[in-house]
Amino acid sequence: MSSDHEQLIRDALLRQADSGPDPAAVLAGLERAGERRRRRRRGTLLVAAAAVATTALPVAVLAVTGGDPAPGPGRVASPDTPPSEPPAPEPSGATASLGYGPTWVPEGFLEYRRAFESIPPPEPVEGEGPTEWSHSRSWTSGPVEEAAVTAPTVTVWVLKYENPQTDHNLDDLPEVQLDETTTAHLNEDQDGYRSRLAWFPAPDVFVVVTASSIEGSAEVAERVARSVRADDRVQFPLPLELDGPNPARSVSLRAEPGDDRAWSALLSTGVPGAEDHRAELEVEYLPDRPEVDQPWMPDGAPPPVEVPVLGGTAFFYAPHHPWSSGGRPATLVVPAVDGRWLLVRDGWPTEGSSVTVDDLVEVAEDLVVHPDVDRSWVGGRP
Repeated sequence: MSSDHEQLIRDALLRQADSGPDPAAVLAGLERAGERRRRRRRGTLLVAAAAVATTALPVAVLAVTGGDPAPGPGRVASPDTPPSEPPAPEPSGATASLGYGPTWVPEGFLEYRRAFESIPPPEPVEGEGPTEWSHSRSWTSGPVEEAAVTAPTVTVWVLKYENPQTDHNLDDLPEVQLDETTTAHLNEDQDGYRSRLAWFPAPDVFVVVTASSIEGSAEVAERVARSVRADDRVQFPLPLELDGPNPARSVSLRAEPGDDRAWSALLSTGVPGAEDHRAELEVEYLPDRPEVDQPWMPDGAPPPVEVPVLGGTAFFYAPHHPWSSGGRPATLVVPAVDGRWLLVRDGWPTEGSSVTVDDLVEVAEDLVVHPDVDRSWVGGRP
């Protein structure tokens, strides 16, 4: 009886194989896809190696619209591309639509930061439904390094839900009538130097305007809120992407208006194989080598260890606890051919964190950097 069953299974598998595609064609397609990915990795990860220290940096990524980008500069056409077909323009990377934005901010405030989050944590915030994406834009009239701490700052944050929301959790806050149909809710600190206005311009869109370190912040927040409009034309070209199985959860770019070099990008992603949304890695693309060991760090932190990453030499800093005393998370520092630096670290360090150097290397090797991403909006006004 057992042999009869085995024969039936064998026959079914053979019939399934006969009805499938030609194995040779499948293997050829996989080989072409693998070669495209290998070319992309060689051309876009900015690992510094002595032999390529002066090599120009090609940029090639997949656009968010899906599909494989057409051959272009820095990309070799696959064998099945007709030779007579002209190459399509090389995509400049994924671009996120920001959806909503203000048409007014206070005089002297310049935009310095944009952030986009496309994958929310697996467990939504209590009282909120699942989200599709969120984005934020920030303006400041002071130094960027002091923004959101002591420098005057205005931020517009937009959260898009998958479904209309009914539980707004705003009823206990004072109301501000923005127009005939829109009511916002105000949260103001005791000194009046930080105020937040929150409202739903649509059943599935939540907007928060924050004015910080500003005298009369409530009035400023209200005027900015009244100017917010839906506008899909405002785009955010992403400076960092991941070309691997682990998707990026959020990407942001921060820059100092008037200084072309002083910009940095931050990417957040999950730890490979981890389901806890708190288990995440962060990648920063910085103009200068980061100081991993700070002066206030407790003594006894082990020195960095050299780690090979795609032909270059990176430096791994093992985690040093306790965090409350100024310890460091697991960190990988990677030099880039353009003189900048990549920093990959445990984004949610805890005592006994399971993040390993292999996790950090895997993300570093999957990273796609766009050093020439459009930053024309930096230093601009609405």
